Amino acid sequence: MQRKGQGSLEYLLIIGGGILVAVVIIGAIVSLAGTGGEGNVLTIAEQACNSYQTLAQC
Repeated sequence: MQRKGQGSLEYLLIIGGGILVAVVIIGAIVSLAGTGGEGNVLTIAEQACNSYQTLAQC
């Protein structure tokens, strides 16, 4: 009877570990995608603004 409980606990721990790894990977992907997108938009905006002579046109 004790073996059955141990097997169930190990199964739940493996599932929990898999979910934790998936959340970390998804979080890293979302974080990298968000940072890259904002950086590109800001760079494009700065380049466009620098092409104007005065800041009033920016």
